[in-house]
Amino acid sequence: MIHFWHTEAPQEIAVRLKSDFSYGLIDIEDKHQLKECGLNELTKQKQISPFKIFLQQFYSLAIWATGIGADVMKRLVASMVGCVISAVLLTIIVIPALHVIWRHNTEIKNQSH
Repeated sequence: MIHFWHTEAPQEIAVRLKSDFSYGLIDIEDKHQLKECGLNELTKQKQISPFKIFLQQFYSLAIWATGIGADVMKRLVASMVGCVISAVLLTIIVIPALHVIWRHNTEIKNQSH
């Protein structure tokens, strides 16, 4: 069973660890915890340069949605939307109209022969 330490009362945790708030872990329990869990060591993380942090900001969606990226994307998306609208109008209105005109002219030619 998984124990979620953050959901338990401090007194319950102290009883489970065989600890006391005024003294801490007893020596035997301290050695057992050290053997079971190991040392509490923090590894030093590699320092990130401020320039790299600045460049990483451009990976953010917020920059592209609201910042300078929005100005660039507006121009690209506007032309794409215009192309989509033109394609829809061409497909729905122009091509069927040309087809009707063509069929009408071929029928007229066939009737005259």
